[in-house]
Order: sequence, then structure tokens, then C-alpha cells
Amino acid sequence: MNDRQAIIFSSGIAIVVIAGLWFYYSGQGATVGSRISSGAKKIMAGGGKLVTEAVNYTLGERNNNPGNLRLTSVPWEGQASAQPGPFVVFSSPVYGIRALAKNLLTYYQNYGLDTVASIISRWSPPSENNTAEYIQAVSQSMGVSPDVPLQVTNPVILQNLVRAIIQHENGRVIYSQNIISNGVAMA
Repeated sequence: MNDRQAIIFSSGIAIVVIAGLWFYYSGQGATVGSRISSGAKKIMAGGGKLVTEAVNYTLGERNNNPGNLRLTSVPWEGQASAQPGPFVVFSSPVYGIRALAKNLLTYYQNYGLDTVASIISRWSPPSENNTAEYIQAVSQSMGVSPDVPLQVTNPVILQNLVRAIIQHENGRVIYSQNIISNGVAMA
């Protein structure tokens, strides 16, 4: 469990501190800040209600990277400046979802991967995970057979595939349908 402190202002904006990092939340998502500085502490002390609670976020949720994409030499749109690795940290969940959807579209368009079985076998190879279990979970979540071809460029199908992968990677989906559809649309 991580201790989280949140300052919630009447405007709906919140500043949340998790493990010494601050996150600025507005209606448009979150911005990852740096380690808490005296300036940030002064901003937080300026108003709002202080809330301290125990929250158990997954690594993918903390990194705004619900697909748990690994850090590479090629930067992603919306990638945060601080990258502790080995997984990418995004500035907001919508950018992490965009990257997840972008990867899936690349699998489909460049490699012809169009079934849950073929996509997940590349996404999560047996050398890293229980791929058969992952395929079964995603197929079941989507209500399709693992070997049925999917039109991955269809936004509804892509949103369902993204949601199923987030569910498997994090054990839950904490993102609204609006955030998921926005991330997919940005891909």
C-alpha cells in the first residue's frame, strides 16, 4: 500500500502526492511532477482539503501506463521526462492508453496480427508470462474465440481489446470509457 496525500481544491483540481512524487489532476488528466519541493509544498498548503488514505495502485496505474509498455530508445507522445524504467511513465493515462492502442494497431497493420491469440502471443510472449492464460482472459473478456480474426482498426473492437488488456495487466480497469475512447482515438 502507498500513502497518498491529496489536496482537493473547490475548482475540482487536485494535487496528489504518492511516494514523494506529485501529480496535478484536472479534468484533462494528470501531470507527473518531480520530487516534492518546498515550492510544491507551499502550493499544496494554499488551500483545499488535505486527504490522506492508503491506496493500492498497480505499477501500470502509477506510471499512467496500463499496458505496461517497456521503455525503449524511441520516445512516446506524452512520455514523462522522468523515466526510472524499465516501464514507460506517461504524463497522463490517456497517453498510456494511446501507446497501448498504437502498439496494437502496429501489430495489425505491419505484422498482420488479427486474432487475440496472435496479438497476445506477441504482446506477452511465453518467455515473460503465461501467454495461454493471458489469451484466454482477453478472449473471455471480449467474448470472442482466440482464433477469430478481429478488425483491429474498428474503434469499438480496439477499445474492447485495450480494456481487456488493461484488465489483465492490472487486475482491474480504473479508467472511464471516455478516457479509453480518447486514448484509442488519439492512436
